Amino acid sequence: TVSPMALAAFEASYGIKPTSASLVAPDTIRVKVAGLTISGQLVVASDGSIGVVANGSTIRLVDPDPSLPFHLTGLAVTSKALELRGTLDVGALMR
Repeated sequence: TVSPMALAAFEASYGIKPTSASLVAPDTIRVKVAGLTISGQLVVASDGSIGVVANGSTIRLVDPDPSLPFHLTGLAVTSKALELRGTLDVGALMR
């Protein structure tokens, strides 16, 4: 799920472990840390990585795996999940 990745990324970036993370439509993640709730916008960068932009800084959650022929281009938080959009290079899968 997204929550463990977000908690680990926040802790690695700031040295403080949040107690929880939740997704909110259409593209928000909220983490609770030290009694505060911090909201950030989930984004897909041009290289296909997923990050969170909050207070002017970006925390990378997921880096693309160059061995996979999939390039992320967008995302959306729904009532049930985090939906990812991208391009799959089917030709590369058949090689």
